[in-house]
Amino acid sequence: GKENNNNFYKVQVTDGGGAPVVREDWDKVAAPVITDAAQEKDKDGNNTDNIIVNVDAVVGAAGGDAVVVTMHDKDGKELLKKQSLAEKDSHKLTFAASSSGTYTFKANLIREGETDKPAAETMTADFVLTLKTPIITSLTSRGKGSVEIEWSAVPEATGYIIYLADGENTTELGKTEGGETTVYTAKGLTVGKEASFKVAAVRDSETGKQSEEKSVTVTEDAKSKWSYSIYGVSVDEKNNGVIGDANEPTGVTVYSENGKGKIVGGGADGVTFYYTTVPADKNFTFRAKMHVDKWKWSNGQEAMGLMLADDVPEMFTNPYWTNVYYYSLGTIGYYWDNQENDLSQEWGVGDKYDMRLGLGVYPKVGITPENQASVGTDAALTSKIDPNIPSTRLIPQRLSWVFLQPQDTILQEITTVNLPRTIIFPHLQRISILR
Repeated sequence: GKENNNNFYKVQVTDGGGAPVVREDWDKVAAPVITDAAQEKDKDGNNTDNIIVNVDAVVGAAGGDAVVVTMHDKDGKELLKKQSLAEKDSHKLTFAASSSGTYTFKANLIREGETDKPAAETMTADFVLTLKTPIITSLTSRGKGSVEIEWSAVPEATGYIIYLADGENTTELGKTEGGETTVYTAKGLTVGKEASFKVAAVRDSETGKQSEEKSVTVTEDAKSKWSYSIYGVSVDEKNNGVIGDANEPTGVTVYSENGKGKIVGGGADGVTFYYTTVPADKNFTFRAKMHVDKWKWSNGQEAMGLMLADDVPEMFTNPYWTNVYYYSLGTIGYYWDNQENDLSQEWGVGDKYDMRLGLGVYPKVGITPENQASVGTDAALTSKIDPNIPSTRLIPQRLSWVFLQPQDTILQEITTVNLPRTIIFPHLQRISILR
C-alpha cells in the first residue's frame, strides 16, 4: 500500500473464491497513537519545510482500513489531511508547512461501517519556515550611474541586504527594512561598465543565502524597466527562467522546459513572463523579433509568443487568474464557415479545425477583483472565460509579430479593466527575443 495518498483504492483478487477474510472485532482493535511529530531534516542536518508524523496503528485485516492524520494551526483550523492504507502497524506521513508556528496533529483509525477510533492524545510540533533565497527579477539602469534592483519577496523576511558582486566576492551596498520592500537603487556606479548584484533575505538576526548573481550595463541615459515572474501550474525555478536583458544588445532568452508550465483554455496557465508595464490609458504598438531556440511538442499545451495581461502575481503564485489576450504560436482552434468561405463569426458553427502549431489571437477575460479568488473553483465562471469564443481569430497578416495596433478593439477593451496592466512574453519552451 501507499502512504500520503487520499485517492488510493485496493482490490484483492483470489483464484477459485478462496476463504473469506476474517477481520478482528472492531472493539478489540487499538486506537492509533502518534509517537512523534517533528520538522524534517535533510541529509546535511538542515531543516526542510516538511513535518514528519509517525503513527502506530494497525491497518489490514487485524485493524482498520486506513489511518488518517490531520494537521491543525494554532487556532484549531484543519489545514491538511493525509492517510495511509499500507497494511502494517506503523506509518510515517509527511506534511508541508508554509509558515513558522506550532502545529497540532490528530489521528483516526477508520473502518467502513464502523465508528472512527481517534487517538487518545494529539501531538504538537514546532516549525520554522526555511528562509528562501530571493530571485533578482529586474535590473534597470536608471541613468547617471544608478541601477534599480528588484527581487522576489521572501516569506517571513524582515528585510534584505543588497550586495555589489564580483564572483564570490561581495560588498554590501545597503539594506531595506520590512519584507514588503523589494526594490533598491544603487548609485555612484561607473557609466559604461557592467555592474553585478546579489540579494539576501534577512529574518531578525538570520541572514539567508545570497541570490544568483545578475549583471547590467550602467548607462548615462535611463532605460526601460523589464521584469519577469514565474507562476501558475507546474512551474519551478529549475526549469523556468530568464537569461539576459531586453535592454542589452544580445537580447533576452526566456525558457520553460521539461513540461514545466502550460497554456490551457478553461484553466489556469503556468508560464514564465518577461514583461514591461504600460499605462492602462495608453494605446501602443509592440514589436519583437523572436528566435525559437528549442521546441518540444508534447500534448498541445505548450505555446510561446506575446501576451497582454492586466495583472502579474508574485513569483511562484499557484494558481493565478488574470485577464489576458494571447498572440501565440501553439494550439489554435477555429470554425470555418463553408458558405461564407471564411472564419465563422460564431463559435460552434461550421467545421472545427485544430492547428497543433498554429498562430493566432485569443482572449481569456471575465475576471474581476471580486471573482478572482473563486474563478478557479467555479465551473460556471471558468466556462465563461474559455477562450474558445468567436473572438478567437487567425490573423495571418500579423505574422511579423506586430501585436495590437492602437485601433484594435481588443486593446480598447482590456484598458477598461480595473487592475494594473502589463505586456508580457509567455512561452513554454525556449525563445530568444532579439533587438
